[in-house]
Amino acid sequence: MVKLAVIIPHWKREEHRDIIVPYLDKFLSERGYDYKIFVINQLAVTPSEFNRGATKNIGFDIAKKEGYDYFAFHDIDMLPEDDSCDYSYPKKNPTHIAVKCSQFDYGLRYVEYFGGCVLFTKEQFEKVNGYSNGYWNWGMEDDDLFWRVKKNGMANETYMEEFEPVTKNVLVLNGIDDFIKIKSSPTLKNFINKSFRIEVLVKASSRGDIKPFMIGDSDRKYIDYCIVGRPGYNMGLFWNNSNTLSSLMWNYKNEMYYSWVKRYPDEWTHLALEVDTEDKTIRLFLNGKESDMRYGTGTESPIEYEGFLKRYGGNPYYIGVANIEDSYVSTQLEENYFNGKISDIKFINHEDEVVLHYDFTKIDDTTLIDNSEFENHGEIHGCDVEEVTIKHIKNITLPYRKEGKFKSLYHRPNNMVNDQWVHKEDTGKNEQRFITEVQKDKVDISKDGLSNLDYTIIEREFLHKDHEFITVSLNFSK
Repeated sequence: MVKLAVIIPHWKREEHRDIIVPYLDKFLSERGYDYKIFVINQLAVTPSEFNRGATKNIGFDIAKKEGYDYFAFHDIDMLPEDDSCDYSYPKKNPTHIAVKCSQFDYGLRYVEYFGGCVLFTKEQFEKVNGYSNGYWNWGMEDDDLFWRVKKNGMANETYMEEFEPVTKNVLVLNGIDDFIKIKSSPTLKNFINKSFRIEVLVKASSRGDIKPFMIGDSDRKYIDYCIVGRPGYNMGLFWNNSNTLSSLMWNYKNEMYYSWVKRYPDEWTHLALEVDTEDKTIRLFLNGKESDMRYGTGTESPIEYEGFLKRYGGNPYYIGVANIEDSYVSTQLEENYFNGKISDIKFINHEDEVVLHYDFTKIDDTTLIDNSEFENHGEIHGCDVEEVTIKHIKNITLPYRKEGKFKSLYHRPNNMVNDQWVHKEDTGKNEQRFITEVQKDKVDISKDGLSNLDYTIIEREFLHKDHEFITVSLNFSK
C-alpha cells in the first residue's frame, strides 16, 4: 500500500493547526489511507522572512527520507468536506484537488489556480525540482509550481476543435511602426452599423520595451495594441500588456462595452467579435468558445447594450495600430503598435457575406489584395510576410483536477484588498519575479528548488497521535 505524506506549511497559525490536524486525521483514517501529517514550522521573526515554497520542500525532503511515496501539499486552512476530496495516488500527473472552495463560493480563485491542496508522487515532484525557494511571505509560489508542471509536460493540454494543420502566409508586425490602413468603401462605411462579425487568426507577442501590467507596480497602466479596428472612439480587437485579448465597442452616448479573455503571448489564437444589432448583443469568442467570466478567465459573453452603437462615417480601418491620424494618439504611437503575427482576417456582414478577406497571399507592391469580391484592398506600411505552419491552436493549459469540495477556515486576507496586494512590498516583488523572470525563462528551474534547499531541523514534536510538528530554520535568506 502506498504511503501518503500530508505537508502543511506553518508560521504563527496555531489556531488553524489545532483544527486541521485532528480533522484530517479523522477524515483520512475513515477512508483507509496510510498517511502521516507533517506540519513544517519555519522559524521567522516577520512574515517577510517566511518562505512557503521552501517550507513545503523541507516537508517533502523529510517525508521522502521516511519512505513516503506521494505527497499532499496542503494549506493549513482547507478542510475536505466529503468524498469528492480524493487523496489517492496521482499515478499519471500532479493533481489539484482543492477545486471547489468555500472562500471562492465553491469555485476557483482563477482558472490556473494550483493551491489549497495538490498531490504529487515522489518522482513527479523531483522532476519539477519542487517549489521555488525564491518567493517570500505571500504569493506566486503556487503559480510558479504550476509553471514548472507545464514546462515538464504534466498539465492538461487541449486544442481548438475543427482546426486542421495548415501552412499559410502570415503578416508580421514589428511593434514599432508597421501597420495596414484600409480605406472606407461602400461595403465598409456602414459595416458595423448592422450585425457583423470580425474574425482573425493572431499570435500576439509581448513588447520588450513596455512594462507588463502588474498589480504591485505603482506605475502600472494598461496599454492596448490594436489588432484590427477603427479609430475615433477606437473599436475592434486588441491585445494588451496584461496578457489579454479584448474587444471594444461604443454606443451613441460614448459609453464603452469592453470584453476580454486571458491569453498568454506567442500562442496562435482564433479570435472573433460578433455583434447582433437585432438582439443587441456583443459577443467575444476565443478558439470558437465564448468568453467566460468564471475563474478570472475573462468577461461574460454576451454583453447586452441599449439603443444603437456608435457610427463612424467614413473613418478607415487599421491593422496593427489604433490610429495614426489623431494628434493625441500620435504622441503615444511608440507604445501602441501591435507586435506579433496575423493571418486570415475576415469581415462578415449582416447578410453573411465576406466583404473583406486577407490571407496575405496577394500583394501588389504596397497594396494588400482583398480576396473577397468587394476589393477592399489595404495600404501596407512596413510589415513583412512569411510562410508558417500552424499545427494546432492550443486552449488554455490547465492542471489535472479532481473536483474536491473544501471548507476554508477564516483568516485575514493575504491576497488583495481594494485592488492592492495586502503585503504590497513582498507580494509585489514575487509578482515581478514570476512575470518578468520566470515566465520569460530567465530563471534556471533546475537550480531553484529541491536542488538548492538548505535547512536545519530545530525540533520535532509529536502532534495528535503520531503526526509531527517540525520546527526548522532556513540556511539562506532573501
